[in-house]
Amino acid sequence: MYDATGNIFSFANGEFLWRAKVAILVAAIAWTIPLAALVAPSTLTIVPSTQDVVYDTKVPVLDFRNLSTYHLSYGNVVAPAVQRIVAMTSSAATIPPMRTTVASNASYTIRFYGPSLKCDPATGLTRQFIDNVANSVPRFLNTAVGASMTIFPIYLVFAPAFVPLANSGDARFPPNPPNLTVWNYTALVERCIFGVSKSMCIESWPLLPPYISFPFLLRAQEERLACSIQNTSYVVTFRSDGDHQTTLHPSTFQWEGRVDLLYPEYDGHSTRTNYSLMAEALTSLLSGIVVKYRDGGDISFSLLNLQTQVMETALIGALNISQAISANWGPKDQDAYWSSRIAEQDRALARNMTLGPLVEELSRNVTLGLFSDSRFWSKNGTVATVKQVQSVNRWHYQKTNLWLAYSIAISAASFSVLLGIRALRLNRACHDTSFSSTLATTRNATLDQLFTCSSLVKEHMDDELLKTKLLFGVLKMQPSGAEDGDAPRVAFGLPEEITKLQRGQAIVRDRQV
Repeated sequence: MYDATGNIFSFANGEFLWRAKVAILVAAIAWTIPLAALVAPSTLTIVPSTQDVVYDTKVPVLDFRNLSTYHLSYGNVVAPAVQRIVAMTSSAATIPPMRTTVASNASYTIRFYGPSLKCDPATGLTRQFIDNVANSVPRFLNTAVGASMTIFPIYLVFAPAFVPLANSGDARFPPNPPNLTVWNYTALVERCIFGVSKSMCIESWPLLPPYISFPFLLRAQEERLACSIQNTSYVVTFRSDGDHQTTLHPSTFQWEGRVDLLYPEYDGHSTRTNYSLMAEALTSLLSGIVVKYRDGGDISFSLLNLQTQVMETALIGALNISQAISANWGPKDQDAYWSSRIAEQDRALARNMTLGPLVEELSRNVTLGLFSDSRFWSKNGTVATVKQVQSVNRWHYQKTNLWLAYSIAISAASFSVLLGIRALRLNRACHDTSFSSTLATTRNATLDQLFTCSSLVKEHMDDELLKTKLLFGVLKMQPSGAEDGDAPRVAFGLPEEITKLQRGQAIVRDRQV
C-alpha cells in the first residue's frame, strides 16, 4: 500500500485491491495525473503555411535609349542579340526566362514602355496594293523559271517599299495621290521578296509616306493586314524560381499611339530608332511567301516556301495550307492531304487564333524577351514592390482535447486533495508514506525481537524477515509498563497478537515501549 504510488506492480496484489479501495483510487490518480502532460503535445498540430514579406528594391527595366545595344553601327544592321531573341521567342512561342534579380519565390510588377505591333485590316488602296503584289507573284515565278505553273499564294509578307516604279516621274517616290495601275509590281516582288538583300526595301521606309509606320503588309487566306509600330504601355509581373525568373501570364498592355519608322541618319531620336530596329528584326523573320503550285498536267499541288522563316515559327499553326483553291484546279481531297502535313502539335500553337493576333502577340513577347539579356537593361533600373512568399510552420492546438484533458487532471487532483483533508480531519495527525517510518513509530516488543540485527533501511533484508506477515490493528497484550485503564494501543504485529480496530474505539497513539 505504501509504495503503490511508485511501484506499478502494487496493483497486482489482490488483497490490496480488495481491502484498500480508497488507497487504490488515490494511487491510480497519482499515476494518471502525469499523463495529462502527454496530452498537450498530442493536441498540437503543425500546419505548413506561408507568409508574405513585402519590401521595395531596384529591379531591371528595359532601356530603349541606348542605340548601340540594338544595332551595329554600320549599315543599320540589327544587333545579333536581338535576332537571337526573336528566333527563340518565335520558334518556342514562349518568353525566354531572365536570371533572377530578387529572392527566390518572390514576385513583383513593373510598368514600362516598349514597342509592339498592331495589325489592322487593310482597306482601300492599301488592300488593293496588297492584292496587286500577291497577284504578281505567279507572273514573276513563271518568268523566273520559264514555265507555266498554276500558283496560288497562301501566305505573303513584304515591306511596303515602292521601288522601282514604272511610268512615274520619280523612281522612288510614288505620285500623290498614288496611281496603283502604273507601278511595276513584278519588279517590287523581285527586289523586296525574292531579292538577295531585302534590307534595301526595308531601309526605304522613311522615304515613303504615308506607309512610314507600316513595317510590313500581310496577306493570308482572307486576311489583309497593315501592321504598324505602337508605343505600348506594359504592366508585367515577374516571378523568381531558383536561378531564373519568368513572366506571369497574362500580362497587360495598352497601345499608346503609332510610332514612325526612323533611322539614325534621318532622326536622332534613339528610342524610336530602336523601335524600328525591333520591327525590322520581325520583318526579316516573317517576310517572304508560301505558295501552292502545280506544274503542267499534274493534278496534285506542291507546297513551296520562299524567302521566309514563318514555317519555323509557332505561326505555322495559323496557316491554312489546305485552303480550297478552285473546283477546276484539282480534286479537293488534296486539301485533306495538305492539312495532314502540319502536325496537330504545331496547329495547337496557334490556339485557334488568326495570324493578325498571333503576330501582335509575337511582337510583345519579343519585347518581353529582351529581359533575358542584361545588356538591354537600364543601368539605374526601377524601384518595385517585391512580395516574397516564405514557408512557415504554424502551431495549432486542438482546444477541445486540451481543455478536456486538463479539466480531468485538475478535477482528479482536487479530489485527492479533498480526500487528504478528510483523512487528516478523521485521523487528527499527518504522517509521510514511508513504511519504515510508520513501522518504527508503531513498534512493539515482538517487532523489536523480529528486527534484531536488522535495519529498516537496509537495501536487502533476510528472506525469513521478508516472509513475515504483519497486521495493523489493536495489540492484544499491553506493553510492559502500561497501567490498568489505559486505552489499547495500535501497532503493527503478528496476526495472532492483533485484533481489528473498531470505529470510534479509543486508542493510544505513538506510544513507544
